[in-house]
Amino acid sequence: MGQSSGKGQLAVCGYGTLFTLDVSPDNPITIDNGHVVAWDSRLHYEIALNTGSQSRGLLGNIVNSMTSGEGVVLKFSGSGKVIICSRNMKITPLGAMNSQSRN
Repeated sequence: MGQSSGKGQLAVCGYGTLFTLDVSPDNPITIDNGHVVAWDSRLHYEIALNTGSQSRGLLGNIVNSMTSGEGVVLKFSGSGKVIICSRNMKITPLGAMNSQSRN
């Protein structure tokens, strides 16, 4: 994770289309971590497991998250912006080939 500060413009890139979401005290958001590109440093965030509607218990959720790549989310609150991308590189065929070639 990188960090930037100062005034001016900052270039970021993601996989697919980029969207900017507004977070406010009345509008906290939860996003799959594979789609998060950047966020305002003033925001509070926490990493969590998205338990969904199924009750698998903590270990079941961790195993499901690690094997499927789903379930790990970032929860943002406070005031600021989050930039997300429409696609997750890890779950596309090209992304899967790239991560396999690193092993």
